[in-house]
Amino acid sequence: MPGGSRINEALAAAGHETPDADMNQVNLAKQLVDAQVIYIPKKGEQVPASLSGGGLSTSATNENAPNGGQEIVNLNTATKEQLCKITGIGDKKADLILKYRQEHGSFNSVDDLKNINGFGEKTVAKLKPMLAV
Repeated sequence: MPGGSRINEALAAAGHETPDADMNQVNLAKQLVDAQVIYIPKKGEQVPASLSGGGLSTSATNENAPNGGQEIVNLNTATKEQLCKITGIGDKKADLILKYRQEHGSFNSVDDLKNINGFGEKTVAKLKPMLAV
């Protein structure tokens, strides 16, 4: 796909979705990044937290996760409200994350949070189980 392409364009190039695809869980407007995996779940499928980045527009919850079943939030697609639900992220830190995303584009890893003033090594380590990219 050419640079700047969106998930809906990749889906069209692949022949569109199957009838059992749950397109409500996919953000078709999301811009593709190099080497990205787009996962389209089936209707009724509970998406594994490890796949919550991809093209999904909503976060997955994994009851058996080491984070106590807290929702896994994607740094690249999360709203301020979703970010504020994470223990350790309030209004100010959520705004800093959104600002960073606007200025620098998508996060490549959760460790990119360390580039934001106020997110040190220890803070990022505590947040890591609750975040994905």
